Amino acid sequence: MPKDSAVWLAAKIRRLFEEDPSSRCDSCLALHLRASLLEARMAALSVANEPGYKRQQAFCSSCGRQLELTSLTVKLRRQ
Repeated sequence: MPKDSAVWLAAKIRRLFEEDPSSRCDSCLALHLRASLLEARMAALSVANEPGYKRQQAFCSSCGRQLELTSLTVKLRRQ
């Protein structure tokens, strides 16, 4: 995946969490972002390494499956 694409997808994931902080699996992120599963997973892993985000086993708020997904560690303040 080109670096520009990964940066763009990571920014979209951050914005998605700002709008709705619900945890999402990589598959649901891919569908929402209209990206491949691999692209979404790579971007989600990148975001999960940033302060305020994490990867954990939990239920996806979109599909309801329990698996490893990206979620917030802190509540974001809306401006």
